[in-house]
Amino acid sequence: MINQDIVNKIDSLLDKGVTSKLSESANPGDMSLQQVVSYALGEGVSDRPSCVGEEVRIFVIFINYNYWSSDYARGKGMRDLAIAQLGSNSLNQEEFLEKLSFRLITKMLPAMFRDLGEEKWEKEIKSLEGAKDLKEAKEATHDVYRTACSASDDSAYSVSRAIRYADDASYAADYASHAASYASDATKTGNKYLEMASHLAVEVLKEMGSPGCQFI
Repeated sequence: MINQDIVNKIDSLLDKGVTSKLSESANPGDMSLQQVVSYALGEGVSDRPSCVGEEVRIFVIFINYNYWSSDYARGKGMRDLAIAQLGSNSLNQEEFLEKLSFRLITKMLPAMFRDLGEEKWEKEIKSLEGAKDLKEAKEATHDVYRTACSASDDSAYSVSRAIRYADDASYAADYASHAASYASDATKTGNKYLEMASHLAVEVLKEMGSPGCQFI
């Protein structure tokens, strides 16, 4: 049963930060995000909270295990996602991944190109943002991927990897976190794209009616 007391407990634990790996300790600040949620639910120190959908769980785990600037930043940046995922086991997991992939392609990738210099990548930005559905979005990434691969600047590798992983996010949740990681690497913007990926996932969970969203 999801209630305000559980949410308050999760909040309190996240304030201490969360680690990038699994822990056997239940001490505040020593647990990963999914372990924090399981502990708050009274399910022990586990990374399998019973009320979280499997693909949502995997996505959160891979975002959690990425290279945040600190344990505190990791907890703060994923706070809304930790709450929004509660009750997501009632949602269609494939639909979650497809909606997340669409947002990564049409929102995160354009933001990455803007950080790299909007004038240089104006065509790619318009192509990605103009997609009406996931099929169009994926077609746009194929053209943009070829352009990025042929670029000669130092960020080309990270750019092309971000595009590739965003395109594949509807097949495996961990790809979405890889896309965010490479976008951050390409633009040298720290936690920005890990936070963005987390927030885009929250948007999807709100749209799909995940029960935890009412507590955000």
